[in-house]
Amino acid sequence: MAVVVGIDVGGTNTDCVLMRGSNVIGCSKSTTSTDVTMGAMRALHGAAVDARSRNEKGRIVQVNIGTTHFMNALVERKGLVRVAIIRLCGSASTALPPFSDISSSLHNVLFGGEYMVDGGCEYNGTPISQINFNQIEDAIRDIKLKGVANCVISGVFSSVDSQEIAVGEYLKSKFPDISVTLSHQVSSTGILERENASLLNETLKPISKNMLRSFEVGIENLGLDCNVFFTQNDGTLLTPEDALTYPVRSVSCGPTNSLRGGYFLSGIKDGIVVDIGGTTTDVGALVGGFPRQAGSVVYMGGIRTNFSLPDTSSVGLGGGSVVGVGVDGIVTVGPRSVGHRLETDSLVFGGDVFTTTDVAVAEDLLDIGNKDLLDKELLDKAVIDKVHNKILEIVEDAVDQMKTSKEPVKVLLVGGGSCLIKSLELKCASQVIRPPFYDVANAVGAALSQISATFDRIVIMDNRERTLSDAKEEAKVMLGRAGGDMDNNEITEISEIQLSYVQGTVNTVRLKIKIVSDLLLQVDDVGRDDIAGVCSRDLSAIERLSGSFNPKSVEILKNVEGSEIVEQHTEAVVNKDGEWIVSLYDVECMSVGATILGCGGGGSPRAGRLRLIKMLKDGRTTKIIDPSSIPRDGKVVNIAFMGAPTILIEKLCTGKETVQAVTYLRRVYSEIVDKFTDIDVFIKNNGNLCKVDDKGVVYIEDWSPVDAGVNWSNTSVICAEVGGLNSLEPVAIGAALGIPVVDADGMGRAFPELQMFGPFVYGESSAPAVLTDNKGRCAVIVKSPSAKATEDRFRFIVTEMGISGGLSMVSCDKEGVGRYFVANSLSRIRHLGHAVLTAKRENKSPVGRIIEMENGKLLISGKIVDSFRRIQGGFNFGSITVQGTRAFADKSIVVEFQNENLIAKCGDEILASVPDLIAVLNLELGTGIPCEELRYGLRVSVICLPAPPLLTTPEALRVVGPKAFGYDVTYNPIGDYMGTRPIPTFNLE
Repeated sequence: MAVVVGIDVGGTNTDCVLMRGSNVIGCSKSTTSTDVTMGAMRALHGAAVDARSRNEKGRIVQVNIGTTHFMNALVERKGLVRVAIIRLCGSASTALPPFSDISSSLHNVLFGGEYMVDGGCEYNGTPISQINFNQIEDAIRDIKLKGVANCVISGVFSSVDSQEIAVGEYLKSKFPDISVTLSHQVSSTGILERENASLLNETLKPISKNMLRSFEVGIENLGLDCNVFFTQNDGTLLTPEDALTYPVRSVSCGPTNSLRGGYFLSGIKDGIVVDIGGTTTDVGALVGGFPRQAGSVVYMGGIRTNFSLPDTSSVGLGGGSVVGVGVDGIVTVGPRSVGHRLETDSLVFGGDVFTTTDVAVAEDLLDIGNKDLLDKELLDKAVIDKVHNKILEIVEDAVDQMKTSKEPVKVLLVGGGSCLIKSLELKCASQVIRPPFYDVANAVGAALSQISATFDRIVIMDNRERTLSDAKEEAKVMLGRAGGDMDNNEITEISEIQLSYVQGTVNTVRLKIKIVSDLLLQVDDVGRDDIAGVCSRDLSAIERLSGSFNPKSVEILKNVEGSEIVEQHTEAVVNKDGEWIVSLYDVECMSVGATILGCGGGGSPRAGRLRLIKMLKDGRTTKIIDPSSIPRDGKVVNIAFMGAPTILIEKLCTGKETVQAVTYLRRVYSEIVDKFTDIDVFIKNNGNLCKVDDKGVVYIEDWSPVDAGVNWSNTSVICAEVGGLNSLEPVAIGAALGIPVVDADGMGRAFPELQMFGPFVYGESSAPAVLTDNKGRCAVIVKSPSAKATEDRFRFIVTEMGISGGLSMVSCDKEGVGRYFVANSLSRIRHLGHAVLTAKRENKSPVGRIIEMENGKLLISGKIVDSFRRIQGGFNFGSITVQGTRAFADKSIVVEFQNENLIAKCGDEILASVPDLIAVLNLELGTGIPCEELRYGLRVSVICLPAPPLLTTPEALRVVGPKAFGYDVTYNPIGDYMGTRPIPTFNLE
């Protein structure tokens, strides 16, 4: 039978196995070389020698390689090339150009020009605009002038249309030497993250070409004539052609190879793999024999992307972990490690550092170094037992966080350091297995990798059975193109995520189907003994191979967002007129605070944060005023986005939607409201323009003002809801229009529906109201019987607009702001964010800081042990169960949500309810976690903050209290609302 080689290049060691079928016939470890390739060839040679010693022989038909080349290049910024990005977006997604989400240091290395041109699609495939090839010509001309030879083409909702393909073909016809990445072939929904992933893919292509040639030469010099493949992030293979085209798919193949190797060696498809190395322990989950993939957003080398990476976590436990023994007898293990200095610093090698390897040697779990060098008094049985217990505690905690339910799971131990687990028993495990060849599981995973294809698009499920069937067939075709078997394959994943906000009979979902099979290969000369041939080769023949990358351990999923700005933290600046002049650090603080007051909903403030940072860096200024500084005759307009978060991360705003919304609302007052004291007269005189729905809402589908001009003097803008994405939008509007922003909002938090907006809660009419889109369409509610009826009508209209639009409703005056709005809301999120970021810098508890400053209550700290969600009526319903730890060890609570968190209870006891602010926070970071990201295993704190008085009156409770959401519960305040120290002040002059 033919022989397959698996090679896994790690930061310290390079492992290699030779496999015949599912049997390991030879294995070897070699120190990873500076050029990576030489170490891999030594490992291959060593594995062949090992196989020969077992009297094995055979034809080597395939070499599968997993390598650190690409991540090393990103970390060291070596070998990277400049890349241009052409975005097909038409009138959409222009407020945040390509490269908006790249750190300045990497931007300087990679930026090769950005071009936003006509094109792009709505979620349902309707073109935003047609491609303008004259614009493409202009872009090509400029790219050539810059001397750039690498380009990314990215289109809004590109997966539902062929625009990227058409532009790519045109670009190649005009510029044959250019290298092109089409973004829809790299990752999925989320245009900034997809562009980042595609950017990294394109900049790595020259490195991929050199790396591939380097390995091919090395393999040829070993006398092999076989296929070479590369393992990728999801546990399957890339052909050499695909490795050249999609190098980014192999960036995180190391952990994946270990997970797949654990499956192949044990036969267990579902479980947790614990890979214990020299410095760290990587933990990941197997689902159907493949690594469970991480969430929609992952950080690679500090860059936010959204392509498929394994869901792994690392803890500071390995063979080099430092062991500490206190005078009180308390034992610590890690996270400090001697790392590559193990053979000089650890006790068994004559050093003076007590490590876990010393404990393993003392217990005869390892046979390295000199056991006689160990201090028997230091390593008495009591100490050794404590070390083992601490190691078990670390591993059990890491496994427990990776689990998706509270039920025990099977645990596979792999990696050379897994011998540290003395007893094959873990509290969280139903079975613990250390399979044969556990120390080279990563190379086994590389050797036995299969080929795959993934269908991932937003589709209209008008006929679910037919849509699924068509998608599966397309996935099979994609598999065949990749070299897989279209007849004998397995679908390993089908997921359907319905888009929230879409009402009516249209069922719009994000559909993902993954299919895998063995690779189809044509094997010639099967009788040749390649193993003997490799053994006969002189390794010095390939010493001429060299590379430019020094291997190192890399934290792939590190989130460094905002780090450059956080380091520049300052106090808020207030000018002589009492106006708060917003800084970059203020934006960072407010975006963090908005996640807390979002109470799990409201969307992410991330896009607003990036947009504001860009505006401020471009020289715009924005000032925030105290409500008391509003002129007596001043006009105050509110602003918000309306739409599904999934849409808003793909079809970004233009910056015009909300500007048009506030502008058109002012014109509605000028041309309709102020001219017609009786609105019914206007409706009667404009019967051809006005429509009436079944709830009595009178609306205009597309309205154009006679005069689009607005005098913005004495006008300010105010926030509709301070939680989530809408918190920063009025600040951006203030910068765009040069008008002040009022330090207040209409909810004091985030709520799911318009009738929960302050003025509407207290009986003010929800008309007039306007909703605008990126193409300039303006829908106007002229008259409405209720805010709920306005909400329902706008939900239908926003779907027609592509499920995103700018919303502005009824303007008010200074008195109205004082009566219907929560004062100092923007100051509040700034203070909250500053408290969280300061606590993190000082290594203190951000949760404790929040509770203290808000007079809030910590309901529980612990781990999510159960989660449930469903989409109903366009809303995201669900619940989580949190099991307490430490001080809360004997307690568990349930948090239920409808877009936002509504109620927290312990058994039948209600601990907190709306309108109080229930927030689920990241236990370590102190940031709010959106409801859609809550999952089993997350370590969280659940807090409750008192609601402002505006939300606790009898009138308000009828709309935003627990009974309004269907709970037969009487609202009991969590505590007294303390108010917020305002940053802007009132200038009496």
